[in-house]
Amino acid sequence: MTRLQRAKTFRSRVTARRTDLGMTQAQLAQKCGLHPAAISHFETGQRRPCIENLARLALELDCTSDYLIGLR
Repeated sequence: MTRLQRAKTFRSRVTARRTDLGMTQAQLAQKCGLHPAAISHFETGQRRPCIENLARLALELDCTSDYLIGLR
């Protein structure tokens, strides 16, 4: 998988998990201790999360970081 494919996979999986769980971007941001704009940036591919934020996202989205980045 190329870097571009991983980026697309990440943003689509974050969006899908968040909506599957019935959360808004603002709700996910609050649970992760992030600004709502950060979630928007992750979902649109404008920014990539640091490892700590990736772990927070995985925890709150009830999945693994491997899943979010397309390794599983």
